[in-house]
Amino acid sequence: MTDYHGPRCRSCNGPCWQWKGDVWGYTCTACINDHLQAAAARADARDQKARKRNLAKLLHNNASPAVRKVASGR
Repeated sequence: MTDYHGPRCRSCNGPCWQWKGDVWGYTCTACINDHLQAAAARADARDQKARKRNLAKLLHNNASPAVRKVASGR
C-alpha cells in the first residue's frame, strides 16, 4: 500500500485531488456538503427566530391611530 502524497482536504485532511477554486481550495465534496448543510440549518434557525420576533411585534403593536376626544381647530 502506497501513501498518498497529493493535496489534502483542508478540513478533514483526507485526500483531495481536485482544486475547488479560490474559496474552497482543496476541500473534499463531503466537507463542503457538511459545511453547506450546517450553514443552511443556522440560516433556518435565524429566519425562524426573526419570524417569531416579527409576529410578536405585529400582535402586540397597536397600529391604529389614537382617537382624539376633541376635534382640532374647534
